[in-house]
Amino acid sequence: MAFTATPKAKTLELFGRRPNPALAASADNLPAPFHVYSMRQAIEEGFILDVLKNYPPYKLAFKLAHNGKELDNKEVERSEALKGIRCETGVE
Repeated sequence: MAFTATPKAKTLELFGRRPNPALAASADNLPAPFHVYSMRQAIEEGFILDVLKNYPPYKLAFKLAHNGKELDNKEVERSEALKGIRCETGVE
């Protein structure tokens, strides 16, 4: 069994290995994971799926959602942007 996650401080405190086990945990002797099983390794081994594999870039997602219209990166006033958002969502 293997887990891929970033361990919390309490987990490292309980299960981590200090560089110098004879000394108490401190800024110079912080517990570290005894083993690292990265998401990359788990993806490569087929145990988890790569959620970004088929994730479309923002510009493409915008184009698909707006009938082929290109993304316009021009800056607008906040009030104008909010009006545009309200119109897009149907909120008046």
